[in-house]
Amino acid sequence: MTTDYMSPEQAQALLDILSHHEAYQELRDLRLPGALSRSGTPFQTDGEPNEMPLLHALFTSFFVPLPGLRDVSTEFYQAKCQEIMEAFAKADLSESYEAGYIGIRKTLATATAALIEAPARGYYGGFSKKDLSRTEPHYDTSNPEDVVAAFQDFLQKLVYGTLLDEMFVKAAETDNLKEHDVLVQAAHEYILVILASFLHYILIITPEGQTMLTMMKQANALVPYTAIRQTLKIGNVATMINAMMRLILTKMTLNSVTSFFGLTNSSDAGWNLLQTIIYTVVNWDTNTLKTRITEIERNTLGPSQSQRDLLLAYMDKDRQEHEKCRTMSEAKSEPIVVTIMEEYGGEELNEKQIPLALDYLSAKISLQDRKKIIAILCSGQPDLLSQAVRECVAAYDPIIRALHKAVDLSGTVSDLQAFLDDLLAFTPAGKNSSNASVGDFVRLLRKHQKSCHSFIHQVCKNGPEISTWYKEYARSSAAQFRVNDQKENISISNFGGAGKLTSQLEAAISELPEKQRGQILAECDAYAAYHSHLTTISKSDMIFEVRHEPAPGKLKRAFTSSKSATREPSPTRPGPGPGIFLRRWQAYVNDTAITPARLDGPVRHGGDIDVVTAGRIPKSGAGKDAQVQAADDKEVNDAPKCTRTIGLLGARFREILRETSRTAPTRVELGQEDID
Repeated sequence: MTTDYMSPEQAQALLDILSHHEAYQELRDLRLPGALSRSGTPFQTDGEPNEMPLLHALFTSFFVPLPGLRDVSTEFYQAKCQEIMEAFAKADLSESYEAGYIGIRKTLATATAALIEAPARGYYGGFSKKDLSRTEPHYDTSNPEDVVAAFQDFLQKLVYGTLLDEMFVKAAETDNLKEHDVLVQAAHEYILVILASFLHYILIITPEGQTMLTMMKQANALVPYTAIRQTLKIGNVATMINAMMRLILTKMTLNSVTSFFGLTNSSDAGWNLLQTIIYTVVNWDTNTLKTRITEIERNTLGPSQSQRDLLLAYMDKDRQEHEKCRTMSEAKSEPIVVTIMEEYGGEELNEKQIPLALDYLSAKISLQDRKKIIAILCSGQPDLLSQAVRECVAAYDPIIRALHKAVDLSGTVSDLQAFLDDLLAFTPAGKNSSNASVGDFVRLLRKHQKSCHSFIHQVCKNGPEISTWYKEYARSSAAQFRVNDQKENISISNFGGAGKLTSQLEAAISELPEKQRGQILAECDAYAAYHSHLTTISKSDMIFEVRHEPAPGKLKRAFTSSKSATREPSPTRPGPGPGIFLRRWQAYVNDTAITPARLDGPVRHGGDIDVVTAGRIPKSGAGKDAQVQAADDKEVNDAPKCTRTIGLLGARFREILRETSRTAPTRVELGQEDID
């Protein structure tokens, strides 16, 4: 259907452009104090307009109604989660710009934005009902084209058919994937490869991937698996839950020991096991940073004492001063340390001092960030983190009781430990770190998929109540994407475009002068062509992975034992695997501004080679090649910028989302009887 101003393809492209921008912008806004008070229910609001309509819609439609979480009190969100988030916002943690590299927080923020784009587009644009790719349900899981087609058919039957109910019934009967419908088997293969691609990207390709793996290894070493397994074997579920809470949340102080025996009242003083793990993980490279700072202080070519003092004084200034210096540095295309000296009357830095001054500032703010994070999560009074965990566990009490009855939880923990041990082999010192490819992660997931299937089977077979809860949740979530269930009275043909937002977006465009309308539509055409090309590339990547890592006809011993497969390694290639969201993710990273490294600029970005390879655990060889290829991906760099569209319609799009949320109540605003 062609509208007065947009074709369906242009409308869909416009929704993609604006939702891509809005998702990341709303996540970025969470770093500002008071952000959650302007985000609507279930958080405590101050009456201001909802400034996070996209996140609010997804949060209240898919997260809040989760079994267990739907039973937590309003205080959990307002007095626990909101206060913790507000503390982080007020802490004014550093930005990638002055740090000089893409850190873990930026990596996770951009990943989250890329992942929530897809459900956001489906929620607002709808998932159009289409004919299946074939009339006869025959799919070959070793055929790449069949695997790709099967996933789309799987989504169609999940959203519009009865496949969800059929899968729950079959899962209760067997834990053997081969006994499921062949469509489910093929879709399972697609999902497995996509998940492997995601793990490979975040742990191998991203600059801080190896850092995250090292931190995971540190945390994993502190988890008392033996004690947890023994605790989970306790027959009385109330006693088991109480013992687990004591194991994880008991404070390690003299007062905690006496209160444990009932001799004194409990106190928030000290740290528990959870906080000890957080402290250890956050501080894993503190000594390395301190050593680097000492080296710079002793270097005669480095910044002088007075210059270092000025950098330290800058760190203690408020958010407004930090933002001002970052803005000035970017506008002048000069290193931020130079801007700081100019702004606060310091000695001028020479060319040899600048890189050392940047390193000094980066190391110092990294240490400062760690202290702030620990102060919030570990040393805060009252201990909001422990309180939030206790309340969440209390809300999940019915689910925990059902799981305890239905599943061997001790064995499940053993399976999880085995998976993490294999995953952590990809750490810098691990045997699989140097040449890890998507195929390696495919084999890892195949090796451990049986334990996941067994867990699901036990839940569905032995826990009919809990399986019903999650089946109803999944069914109601899938209904959010049905075209015929969308709130507005729009013809199905319109859902090839922007779905229920089509009319509002058309109205917004109609208000613009003809020249600006033409600019927007031109960018929409370019983006539509780009997205079509990305789809082709992602399909090609999927075909490569499935062709070289096909699903085995029979589950061989190599995939179920703890030993490595004995066959020849499959062909590998550096760079990202299949998944359009990976290119969208890299686009966020590439757009991240980083301080210039030289006096004459230019401003660097997350995709620049010197930034890509500047992680705290720099790579070499194949690992470095994968990072460089991802950052220099032609498909990402060729993405249309769409600056006119965002500039002209970005603010209006947020208002449209806000209006939509007012006219269509989210599930959190409905009574429990409407959810079940």
